[in-house]
Amino acid sequence: MPECGLVYCPPREYCDIHLTKLDENWVELASEGEITNFTVVNYNDKHLPRKAPFVLALIKVDGADTPFGHIVEGIDPALVQIGMRVKAVFAEKTTNTIRDIDHFEPLT
Repeated sequence: MPECGLVYCPPREYCDIHLTKLDENWVELASEGEITNFTVVNYNDKHLPRKAPFVLALIKVDGADTPFGHIVEGIDPALVQIGMRVKAVFAEKTTNTIRDIDHFEPLT
C-alpha cells in the first residue's frame, strides 16, 4: 500500500500518485463491487473473450480505490447501469491471473 493508503486492484508495482515503488503488503478484498462505467460490445472478433453482444465494465470491488475492466453477464446489456452492484463468479480452474474471475453478475 502506498503512503496515501490507496488500495490498487489489480495490484501495481508503482503508486500512480507518488510514483514510488509499492510494498508487497496484500489487502484482502471483497468479491462484490460496483460498476463505475461500461460499454456494450456489439461486434464479434476472434480476439474478444465473448460473442457479441456482451458488457465490458469498469468494476470497483469493495475495499479497493481503483476499478478494473471485466465482463458482466447474467443481465440484458440494455439493463446495465452505472452504480449497479455486482459479484464475482470465479472460474472452475485457477490460473493465478485475472481470469480466475470468469465474469461478474448483478447482485439480486
